[in-house]
Amino acid sequence: MDLYNSYVEIDCERICMNIRSVRKGAGALTEVIPVLKCDAYGLGAGVIAREIARGTDVGTFAVAQVGEATALRDEGIRQEILVLAGVPEELIAPAIEKDIQLTVYSAAFASIVIREALRQGKQAGIQIKIETGLNRLGVRPGEELAELLALLKGQSCVKIKGVYSHFID
Repeated sequence: MDLYNSYVEIDCERICMNIRSVRKGAGALTEVIPVLKCDAYGLGAGVIAREIARGTDVGTFAVAQVGEATALRDEGIRQEILVLAGVPEELIAPAIEKDIQLTVYSAAFASIVIREALRQGKQAGIQIKIETGLNRLGVRPGEELAELLALLKGQSCVKIKGVYSHFID
């Protein structure tokens, strides 16, 4: 017997339509990255990712943790997957092994990613998070960013896939 008095019905075509609409309005040079953290907020990240992949041209999904990203990989999701949060050092290796993009927010963290990518003989996909006022995670514009970019310059074991921020209002 089902003991819940509520349910949710998901219209995956509507989700895809919304993504296509945002994509059209954002322009060809802007990537739309659906965030599927917390199992797509309880909706089932694998199912939602497959439906979005089938109905749109989304090339990247985002999650909060390496475990969420590896679960998507294990469910056959081949698109890029970005981990938005900081990653403990011991989870960098499995992320690189499964071709999961990591958020880089400091030269110190980038050094660890570089070291692990070299150890594995793989290229690590990264996105740089810029601190713009939320004061959670991100490299500060100016000297910190210059130091990070100098470290990354010429590193063939990392590929910068994007730059993003979390704006405050």
